Amino acid sequence: MGLVKLFGPLRGWLADDKPEEPGRGARISALLAELEARERALEEALLHERRAAKRRRLHQALEVVRLQQRKGIARREALGVDRE
Repeated sequence: MGLVKLFGPLRGWLADDKPEEPGRGARISALLAELEARERALEEALLHERRAAKRRRLHQALEVVRLQQRKGIARREALGVDRE
């Protein structure tokens, strides 16, 4: 078996200089838009909820969504993608 045959499939993994995927920034922007819609829905539900236990769960879910948004924005900026 030749070296070319052995290392041929690995060439895509070993190349560090290949550019980023073009759709990655668009995907992050779409996810951020979904998170923004989910945040609005959770805030609305939190406004109308009276039970303390349910309010705590909604508040926790809202904090998770906000954290995911911060991480997504940081990742988008790290990739150097402008807002779309």
